[in-house]
Amino acid sequence: MTQSEFNLLAEIVFDKEATPIETELFEQTLERNPEWMDAFLDNRSILDEAFTEVPTTPTNFNQQLLARWQADQIRTSFQYWAPSIVAAVAAGVGLLAILTTLGKPVLNPSRLDSPAEAQLETTSSVDFPTLQEPLDR
Repeated sequence: MTQSEFNLLAEIVFDKEATPIETELFEQTLERNPEWMDAFLDNRSILDEAFTEVPTTPTNFNQQLLARWQADQIRTSFQYWAPSIVAAVAAGVGLLAILTTLGKPVLNPSRLDSPAEAQLETTSSVDFPTLQEPLDR
């Protein structure tokens, strides 16, 4: 057995995926070549250090966390949204005012003084049949 084969076998044993036969072979090889275990552990610790990144926190982490929490509290408060609500109401009132002024007929001041406008025109009324009267066919 070579050192690389021993390393693969040791990985299997340490991951607890080895069969009883593989565990026995590992123990026998370890008794014959104890220096292979030292080499395996050195390689494994180097790999663990290389792939394990230690998380670091910024020095002002607590202040940043507190500032974000306070900003979230303000964002959910009424005082934060009040200017937007007032602006939306003002825009709605302005739009309603524009629509009501556009809906009124435009009166020409020169036509208001004419005597023809003061006279009421009579419109002929149309008699519509009701449900009590039969329709003329």
